[in-house]
Amino acid sequence: MSRNLQATTVAEVLDDTMLFERRTLRAVRAFKRQKPWRGELQQRREKINALHAELCTATGKATTLRWNLRVPADADSGGSYYDARQDRITLLGRPSVVTYLHMFARALGNDRIGAFRWSLNLFRKMFPISWSRLVIEGLMVRRRPNVCFDMGRIVSTPAAMEALAAAGQDAEFFLTRHARGDWGDLDAHDIEANAAGLRDGERLLSAYTTLGGTRLYVITEADRSATTVLLPEEY
Repeated sequence: MSRNLQATTVAEVLDDTMLFERRTLRAVRAFKRQKPWRGELQQRREKINALHAELCTATGKATTLRWNLRVPADADSGGSYYDARQDRITLLGRPSVVTYLHMFARALGNDRIGAFRWSLNLFRKMFPISWSRLVIEGLMVRRRPNVCFDMGRIVSTPAAMEALAAAGQDAEFFLTRHARGDWGDLDAHDIEANAAGLRDGERLLSAYTTLGGTRLYVITEADRSATTVLLPEEY
């Protein structure tokens, strides 16, 4: 059960102290080694099917899992559901690890908020890099659209966070532009440098101006391990 039945945002259900059964963690680690986001559609579905079988074994559940093939494969997975009467999970659209974990959490008997808490904390614990690439909307998370490259761990300096707060803006707005290859206020030389950086795996730089008139840099490291939002004078 959730500690906070009134939670309305992801931040309210995240819990660094949350513990999971060892067999559950072992099942998800094995799934992670299979590179769940790689392969053709059917291969990715089969990887989730295998995870489901392992989690059922780990938790003593006999929940069935099916894919609704009448829904387009590129549709959003948000219509997926758990039928408690039949103890069956039905997944729709694109294979989504977060959606599947949420449905399995419901099968374990969690209420809606408890399911968010179980699935999001487990996903964040086991897939920290993938977690850093998600867009958070209320209690929902989704992948950033049209991402040109991996951004790794997201970091904002205190000064940048203060400038954003003063402008009433969120770092997510600028990070999304950066990830899409919208480099902001760069000259031709820096734009060419970013084109080479995408091709050759070098550092990537974007420059933006907040509504408050403060200039921001967004920098992704050459090894794609981290992306930092900072002020130019901090560079």
